[in-house]
Amino acid sequence: MAHRFSSSTSQPNANFGTPVSNNSQFNRPPSILSYHVKETHVSIIDPIHDNIPTNEQRKEIRSVLKTPIIYNDDFIPIDDFSNGFTYESHLGRFCNNVIVVSARHPHSFFLQTIEDLTYSDNFFSKMNEFYNRCFDAQRLVISKAALRINLCCVTRDETETDVWNRAQLLEYHPETDQCSLLLVDLGTWQECVPRSNLRHILVPFRQECVRSVPCRLAGIAPAKPEKNGLWNECNITDAIKTFRNVIDNVPTEVEVLDRSSNGSYFVNLFVTTHDTFVCVNDFLLYHKIAIPIDDCKILKPEELDPITHEPLLAIIYEFNLQGDTLFDPSLSENTIERFALLYKFSPVIITPLTNAVLCANLEKYMTLMNDHRKKNFHGHEIKIALYSIDCVRKLLLNHHCNNEFIFERLDEAREAEMKDDQDFWEIPQQNHSLIEKKKFIEESKQSQIALLKSHKNQLEHHLEQISSSNSNYKSIQRQLIDTMEKLSVFSSDSNSSF
Repeated sequence: MAHRFSSSTSQPNANFGTPVSNNSQFNRPPSILSYHVKETHVSIIDPIHDNIPTNEQRKEIRSVLKTPIIYNDDFIPIDDFSNGFTYESHLGRFCNNVIVVSARHPHSFFLQTIEDLTYSDNFFSKMNEFYNRCFDAQRLVISKAALRINLCCVTRDETETDVWNRAQLLEYHPETDQCSLLLVDLGTWQECVPRSNLRHILVPFRQECVRSVPCRLAGIAPAKPEKNGLWNECNITDAIKTFRNVIDNVPTEVEVLDRSSNGSYFVNLFVTTHDTFVCVNDFLLYHKIAIPIDDCKILKPEELDPITHEPLLAIIYEFNLQGDTLFDPSLSENTIERFALLYKFSPVIITPLTNAVLCANLEKYMTLMNDHRKKNFHGHEIKIALYSIDCVRKLLLNHHCNNEFIFERLDEAREAEMKDDQDFWEIPQQNHSLIEKKKFIEESKQSQIALLKSHKNQLEHHLEQISSSNSNYKSIQRQLIDTMEKLSVFSSDSNSSF
C-alpha cells in the first residue's frame, strides 16, 4: 500500500544487511568509531490532550517553502547536524477522511489526513524539483566521513529515479558501501541502499514536519504471536495479508483513543467495503486473527534508548528487534553487481549472439523460477551475467546465508568444474523432472482416493438409512464393495510410489 508521491512503501527491499545491534560500528581508517543507535525525536500533536496549532503557527511552518528553492553556487544550506525530524498531524479525535500511507501489520501502519496529503504532495514536488535540477549534484553526495547514525538525509527512490525520499540513517555497512534507512514519510525502512543514492538534506527540507503518523489498532493482539509478542510476517503471513487486503484502497475513517509515549496512536479503524461499514479491529477479532487485550502504554526497557532513555519509534524498535529476519526478499541485481565490482569479480556476459543455445536454456530456467523475470525478458535484449562459484559463495556468506545444502552444491559444482564433469550439470535437472512427475502422479492419486472415500461414506450412510428388504439395498451394497476394492488398490499403489 503506497503513498501516491512514491511508488514503494509497503515492503523493505532486502534483508541481507548486518543484523542490528545496540552498537553499530562505522569503519573509517585509520580509526574505528562506534556509534549508538538513537531514535528520531518525536513531537506529535496529540488530538486528545494537546492544542491544535494556531493559524499563525501553521503560516510560519508553511512560509519555509513559500518561495522557490534557489541557491547560488557558493552557498547551499545543508543540514549535517540534526538527529531527527518533527512529526505533526491534523488527526482529530474522529477523522472520516484519512489515507493509509503504509501498512506493515495491525500494530504498525501510518495514516495521513487528506489535508496533509495535499500539502505533502506540494512539498515533495518542490523537493524533487530541486534534487533533479541541482547543477552541482556531487556537492550533495554524502561521503563516508560524513556518515553517522540518525543522520538526516535524502535518498533516491529505488524504482523512480526522479523521486526523492527523506530518510534517517540506521546502519552503514562499509564492506558493501550500503546503508539501512528509515524512510520517515513513508513509514517503513529500506536496506541495502547504495551510499551513492544518498544526498545531504537542505535545512528547509529537514525542518518541514513529517505528516504521516504511526498508528496501531487498539485492544487487540496477534492470536498466534511470535515469541516476542509482535506480529511477525514470517509466522502469520495470512493474518498480515488479510489485514492489508481489508484496508487496501477503500474509504477509511479513524477514531483516536490514546497515544503512547513513543508516538504511536491507539486507534479504531473503520473502512467501507461493498457498501458495508466495518470496524477493522472487530473484523480481526471475529475471524480469530486477533485476540482482545487491554492496551499497555508502559514501554518495556528495550523500547527505550539505553543512553538517553527516550522512547524509540515502534518501527525502529521492530527493526532493532527483528532486523534481517523479518522479510525474505531476493537479492537485487544492483546489489549483486556492486558486490562483484567491489571484490573484483568479473561476470561472463551471455547473449543470443555469444551463445544462443546456452542463453536460451538459461532464459527458460530463469523464467520458470521467477515470473517477474519473464516480464523483464519480454521486449528487451537478453543479457545474462554469470558469476564464478567463488563470487557466489562470498556473496552468500557476506549476506549471512546459512543454508548448508547450497554450500554443499557449490562445493560439488567446483569439483565437477575441476574434473570437467558434464553429467553434473545435466543429471540434477533430469532427476528434478522425474521427482516433479512422481509428485504430480501422487497428487492425482490422492485426489482420487479422497473422492472414493467420500463416495464410500455416502453409500454407507445410505445403507444405514434403508432396510435390507429395500429393492435398492443390494445394488447399493455392490457399489460399496466395488468402491472399497478400488480404494484398496489406489491406497496400495500410493504407498509403493516412493
